[in-house]
Amino acid sequence: MKLLINGQDIEASPPQDSSFSAALQFIQDNFIPEGDVITKILVDGEILIPQRLNDWKELPISDFDEANVFTESCKSFSAKGLRIIAEELIDSDNHRKQLVEQIGQGHSEEAMTLLTDYLNVWNVVQQTLGSACRLMRLEIERLDIYESHQGVSPKSRPLTDYFEQISHQLEAIKSALEAGDLVMISDILDYEFGDITDTWHTMLLQLADQFDPKD
Repeated sequence: MKLLINGQDIEASPPQDSSFSAALQFIQDNFIPEGDVITKILVDGEILIPQRLNDWKELPISDFDEANVFTESCKSFSAKGLRIIAEELIDSDNHRKQLVEQIGQGHSEEAMTLLTDYLNVWNVVQQTLGSACRLMRLEIERLDIYESHQGVSPKSRPLTDYFEQISHQLEAIKSALEAGDLVMISDILDYEFGDITDTWHTMLLQLADQFDPKD
């Protein structure tokens, strides 16, 4: 099996009787620098997804022609992920406004569908932020964000405050759901989540620039 890193041939290769998983480990141990992460693997032109890895891991490398491993720095990869979810969060604000309208018009079934989608966005945002910090080997508890407001000097705010803020509001929505109080949900989304979305969007972009500044 021919091995490539970012499209470039590598001279060394694992023993010919190696399994597919052993060959991948060989690449990881010998050719992926510290501070880089594997972002994609193409095997004979097919993207290596978890199911294929599970099916192929014990097969001999002689069963394959080529494996092309793509890498990226952890800084760049993490920053890219944060910028993507920052924009997705802004896009989701339209769903929030539609959701408030649907509740106001008494369309509870449509509102519940929109609410599920909206809450899923916030779940992905939090998970992505946590994953980015772990990849960068940073402790969330020790990270600060500098917030600036017009006419006021920038102030440091712990990143944990952002998580506490969104957790508090999500818990309030959960309680309102359990009580069947759609009006309360509408009020929370209307009066709280607009500002929260803006502050999280700014925070995510600031962290992305800290990880990997744009030119």
